[in-house]
Amino acid sequence: MNAAKKWPAVWIIGLITAMLAPFCLAQQEEIKIRSSFKKEQVKMEGEVITIVRDDFGVPHILASTERGAYFGGGYAVAQDRLFQLERFRRNALGRLAEIEGLLAYSSDQNVRTLGYTGAQIQAQLDGLPPEIKQVFQAYSDGINA
Repeated sequence: MNAAKKWPAVWIIGLITAMLAPFCLAQQEEIKIRSSFKKEQVKMEGEVITIVRDDFGVPHILASTERGAYFGGGYAVAQDRLFQLERFRRNALGRLAEIEGLLAYSSDQNVRTLGYTGAQIQAQLDGLPPEIKQVFQAYSDGINA
């Protein structure tokens, strides 16, 4: 698979809920940043998002907008769990056996036979409110960054 493959927002729908638990969204003044914490800054359309990892490695996302917070969350999750994101994506496509072998073949068969088509998933995404689409897009943009 092409390593530069982009993550479309549609694949992020199922992942956001499962992946939000590892990080905390906070306002800059609400978290006391110790000198032992690792700090990284990323940019999204001019907004600077700060990712502070505490002594346990948990990312805390500091952003001035909700979009920035989701972008930072996607960025941090991709740093920590890209392998898991890729596995979930392949599972949703019915292509898990390509990386896990024959043990995943029956799962792939079920997904390809009984699962949603790409058009059905896109229709579900299109039916979401704009504010939800915006955070899904920001999260997937963070993963792609």
